[in-house]
This record gives sequence, C-alpha cells and structure tokens, in this order.
Amino acid sequence: MMSVSFCGLKENIQYGHEAIARVKKDYPNGFKSNTYYDTFVEKQDPDVRHEYTQAIYRTRDIIDEKIRHGKSEREATEIAVSKTGAANCGEQAFLVSNRLNEMGIKNKVINMVISSNTTRMVQGGHTFCVIDTDNPIDPREPRSWSSDAVVVDMWANKVMKAQDAINYFYSLFKPDSTKQFVQFTRVFE
Repeated sequence: MMSVSFCGLKENIQYGHEAIARVKKDYPNGFKSNTYYDTFVEKQDPDVRHEYTQAIYRTRDIIDEKIRHGKSEREATEIAVSKTGAANCGEQAFLVSNRLNEMGIKNKVINMVISSNTTRMVQGGHTFCVIDTDNPIDPREPRSWSSDAVVVDMWANKVMKAQDAINYFYSLFKPDSTKQFVQFTRVFE
C-alpha cells in the first residue's frame, strides 16, 4: 500500500535539487571522487582511479579518527571532506543529508548492497539519500516507498522519483540475479 505525503513529489524534487546546490556552493571545487561521470564515462585511466581511491581512503581515515574523538558521522564527514576534497557516494550522501536537515526536510541515507548469492560477500553497492514522506519508510523495501519519495544522489547527479531511481540503479550496476542479491539498508547515523 502506498502512503501519501503532504509534501508532494514536485516539492521533494525541488528540495533535492536545492540540497545538491547547497553542497556544490559549500564545496565549489567539487570532489576527488569516483563519481558516476568519472567511473562510467570519462576517467577509466587506472592511475586516475588509484588517485581517487587513495583520496577516499584518506577521507575515511579522518572520519574514523574524528568519530573516535566524539564527533558524529555527519560532523566527521564534513570535516574530512573539507580537508581532503574527496567524497565518494557515501560521503556525498551525508553532505546532501546534512543540507536537507538544515532545510528541515526529513531524509534517510540508504545503502544498496550487492552481494554474492553463494558467498554472501559484498561485491558492490551504492549510497544515496531519500527524502522521507510524512509516513516512515522501510529502507529494506524500496518498492513500498511512497509515490512522493525522492532519491537525491549527488554521486550520479540525479534527483528523481524513488521508484525510478531504484530502476536506474539496477540498470547502472547490473546485478545478476542468478549470482547476486541486492539489499537496501539504512545507514547507521
């Protein structure tokens, strides 16, 4: 059963675009990142990819260190990205979520995890932000999300209806249902 939101789809999409614009304003130089564009379109160069990966590792090391010293994951992410200029999908989702929170817009950071059917080992995944409807969503069941739920994904530079975004992610990451399964979970915050 679909739930109904008092903030409609159009407004939620607008909030998503505004949140991304705020992150871009706060980080005008962009990010060293394996963004959609870098990963799938332009920079297949292994040396460039290695540089990005190392920058992301530095960001995540700083996040871990800041959390050990009492910062929230949200605060630690802002500090780390400010220092390194590197943010992959997870860090970008937290930055967008922070801006949505500042705007008073309820949201969740969600992981799409692709794992092996046989070994259960994680083989890929993606992290993005979902603007909540007035009714709580179950992150494990994206097909149950309201028709007004919106995915805000700075990594892919997309703001779209949640159901369309889930279909887009499946087409982008191409999980093979004979070998892999996909789970959605809420990121611990």
